[in-house]
Amino acid sequence: MTERIRILLLIVIMTLSSFMIEGITVAVLYDTALKEQTDRLVATVQSQARLIEAVAGIEKSHHHSPKEYYEDLLKKIADAHSRYKGFGETGEITLAERQGDNIVFLLSHRHYDLGNPEPVPFDSYLAEPMRLALSGKSGTVIGPDYRGKTVLAAYEPVSGPNWGIVAKMDLTEVQEPFVNAGFMSLIITLFIMVLGTGLFIRITRPMIRHHEQFEAIFRAMFEQAAVGIAQIQTETSRFIRINQKYCEIVGYSREEMEQLDFKTITHPDDLQEDSDNMELLKAGKISDFTMEKRYCRKDGSVVWVSLTVSPMWNPCDPPDFHIAVIQDITGRRTLDERIRKLNRIYAVLSNINQAIVRVRDMETLFIDACRIAVKDGGFLMAWIGLLDPETKQVIPAAQAGVADGYPEKSDIVADRGTQGCSPAALVFHEGQHVICNDIAGYPRMIQWREDALRLGFRSSAAFPLKVSGTVRGTISLYASEPGFFVAEEVKLLDELALDISFAMAFFEEETARHNAQKALLKSQMLYHDLVETSQDLIWQCDAQGRYSYLNPAWESTFGYRLEEMLGKKFTDFQEPEDAVRDMTEFKKLMKSGVKRL
Repeated sequence: MTERIRILLLIVIMTLSSFMIEGITVAVLYDTALKEQTDRLVATVQSQARLIEAVAGIEKSHHHSPKEYYEDLLKKIADAHSRYKGFGETGEITLAERQGDNIVFLLSHRHYDLGNPEPVPFDSYLAEPMRLALSGKSGTVIGPDYRGKTVLAAYEPVSGPNWGIVAKMDLTEVQEPFVNAGFMSLIITLFIMVLGTGLFIRITRPMIRHHEQFEAIFRAMFEQAAVGIAQIQTETSRFIRINQKYCEIVGYSREEMEQLDFKTITHPDDLQEDSDNMELLKAGKISDFTMEKRYCRKDGSVVWVSLTVSPMWNPCDPPDFHIAVIQDITGRRTLDERIRKLNRIYAVLSNINQAIVRVRDMETLFIDACRIAVKDGGFLMAWIGLLDPETKQVIPAAQAGVADGYPEKSDIVADRGTQGCSPAALVFHEGQHVICNDIAGYPRMIQWREDALRLGFRSSAAFPLKVSGTVRGTISLYASEPGFFVAEEVKLLDELALDISFAMAFFEEETARHNAQKALLKSQMLYHDLVETSQDLIWQCDAQGRYSYLNPAWESTFGYRLEEMLGKKFTDFQEPEDAVRDMTEFKKLMKSGVKRL
């Protein structure tokens, strides 16, 4: 509302108030004056009537002739009346009698026909006060006199001569002082009002201007605030006033919001906490509250907000309204959730790597990996399947979480082609991870969809476990929310699959090495048995020709104990000429690199 409109309304209100006060004052004074004037007229007419009755009684006792009595009485009354000027400007006393159908006035009038009053028909609207008096009635009336002028009159019958007497005054004369006073009061009131309005404008204009500036600033702050602000009726929970930012956050227009309440757009999972806080606020147990909650937008999406609510109230009264301030924190919540998910997957990756270091067999590693994925990663289920090379069936090797026999019932075969394959089977065809972020809408999951949804699975992913570049198995993970597996999570889970693949390769290498060692030991034992029981002379010496091994056949052939011969050169047991020759040949043999002679 502009300053001009405020001033105009103020002037109108002051004018109406002044007129009402003035009108009431004049009306009260007029009513009082009218009553006093009426009382005076009544007193006058009654006293005159009684006086005439007294004179008539005296005259009647002195006259025997009615005619003489009447004429003498009328003469005396007329003589007395002629010396009476009346009261006020229009006041007079009239005396009349009824002659047939006419009212005949007996005294001269102060107005109109003066000394020779004309009769008035009894049934005429004129001379109403006199007609009432001649009808034997006594009282007061405001009505037309013999002239047709509206008068305030007191009337009284006069017994004896059967006359009627009226004391009257023009109503305009009664009203004139009050009309003049009202007019003068109006002028004074208008003057005071104009003067007061001018002073009011001069005094209040700076305050009004300051208030308008403050109001404009507040309106700008309200409308242009970077947060949503709304005034809400506490009892009905309806929105009363909403800024544009609030509408943008919740996705409704201002007109639509004014038809809603905050409960309608609050996410069902957050409604109870919000309602409980509001009850505490209304009871005065808390002065305000802040919470993070979700709103359901008009387009069906969900927006996270930080909500702060404070009441608009007097401290001792329940609040009629409260102010709600919201800030869109969907991005922050999404980021927090991403960080939480990544931290969970990092925890899975770290703990499985620890298990890889700690565990010494593949079966235990698979069991631990599935358990860690469910416990630390928050997945509903995790299972590892290994490919049977002959049947091409993916056999569950370990599982954890909400399984309910799901992996076994899935009957996953790797050579059925890509149509109708689960993610776990597709891994063997594509050699890389397969993601299903919407089980409910994934066409290849139709065979397993009902069971998956019943168990709460909304998205799944399968990652290949490779050994020497060949997919030997898969680790499958199931989440309770659609869209769980995005780029960063998938990258970490690929690393997880690589780590498990490395462990599988390591375990296979360890198994192969262990088997080779066992075979070598067995071969060595067999060779040892053959050498020890052979009748041929078998020996081993170092580069200087010293014996390092001799089989038992040496003892029986040369008669020396083996202990005596070991560590000595073979030339020590030959003739000198043979020893020189054989040592020369031995050295040639050593230089040539030939292993045996």
